[in-house]
Amino acid sequence: MYPGDRLVDKRLHASPEHHAKVKGDTRDVLVRAQYPTGISAFTHAPKSDLPSDRIAPVLRDHLESEARFYGSDALDGLRFAILLRDLGNERWFNVAFDGQTARVTRSAMPDGLATVRIDTMGSVILNSMTSDWGGDALIIGYGCEVDILAADQARRARTCVELLTRYPRPRTYARRHPWRALRYALQSLPAVSRRVAIRLRRLIGGEPVASKSATRAHFWLTGDLDMIRRANGLPET
Repeated sequence: MYPGDRLVDKRLHASPEHHAKVKGDTRDVLVRAQYPTGISAFTHAPKSDLPSDRIAPVLRDHLESEARFYGSDALDGLRFAILLRDLGNERWFNVAFDGQTARVTRSAMPDGLATVRIDTMGSVILNSMTSDWGGDALIIGYGCEVDILAADQARRARTCVELLTRYPRPRTYARRHPWRALRYALQSLPAVSRRVAIRLRRLIGGEPVASKSATRAHFWLTGDLDMIRRANGLPET
């Protein structure tokens, strides 16, 4: 259903405005037309009262703090650009990693070598970096848009977004909240069993795609469509 559609006596009365546009064509044409004005939260982003000179040092310190949880091969040479729509001039913050050391520069344009661009707002990114679960706004996807300029960078794009969050690490969080950690462990037993079964399937040569995580693997973006459908029992249309 589209805006303007009506259900009368269990029958759909389609609005001609939207259905006529997709007749004989794919619906992504309509999405491209509607998204910038009807869906995107950043179309009319409010101006922020945040001091813009505060963001760059907080961002740099946060990135280097999170970098210790990643191997040098995951970060070395990583470059991405962050657009903060609620700032004034020079809204781009370009990030470049040399090993586990982050360099952050502010600019009016994105770094030409950055293959990942993250579009968000200053208030969202500061909340993500300074509160335990503020990163949900980025990871779930309601608070940012991520453009991947090269298909082989799809896996690293997730790393770029993860670096902007401050999710609690399991060991430290369990020490702070032991009862909550115990309850989570009990509730997670079915998932743990499933993961063990997946690993056993890998050892005996099972289909590898079916065992990958849908949130961490890059094959959803760059993999073969027929293989994904077969592995997950998805229909062709």
